[in-house]
Amino acid sequence: REETGPGTMEARLATLEAIVRRQQGEIQRLRDRVGLLEAEAGHMPASNKRAKLAPPPADAFSPLGDEAVAYCASYLGACDLVQLGRTCRRF
Repeated sequence: REETGPGTMEARLATLEAIVRRQQGEIQRLRDRVGLLEAEAGHMPASNKRAKLAPPPADAFSPLGDEAVAYCASYLGACDLVQLGRTCRRF
């Protein structure tokens, strides 16, 4: 049974974001360790830079309208909302 209330979605989102931050920290520590091991072995580390995509036009979602976008987002789960927030921050 799911609880409903004003703070439950925010609490879930905060919990998920904390988990993601911990995992990102662990990933960075592992990358640093791999880099040290490769340096000791004399290997050149591969670039882990991602290709940057061109941003979409500023009016990419304007044909839908704000209400339609909010309506579509209301069907997303907590993890999907976190991902949507991260994606939107890039633009």
